[in-house]
Amino acid sequence: MRMMELARNGEIDLILTKSISRFGRNTVDMLQASLDLCGCGVDVFFEKENIWLHDRQMQILLTAYMSYAQAESESISKNIKWDISKGF
Repeated sequence: MRMMELARNGEIDLILTKSISRFGRNTVDMLQASLDLCGCGVDVFFEKENIWLHDRQMQILLTAYMSYAQAESESISKNIKWDISKGF
């Protein structure tokens, strides 16, 4: 949350992120954070996907990527829990 505070105070104008999957835990949180950042005039660049948050044409694609990242994270979590429960 410290980064969001800095963004709201105008101390940050650009955030570089490795990938969309590293941006947040779930689609709703990621979308809310991206809206908050846009409202503060902060841009975000997702390196792996080569997407800028301010690019309006990419907004739908970005939402799809966020949903995919959440599904992938949930799948990995389920696999790990299964492994643990089976004693592997």
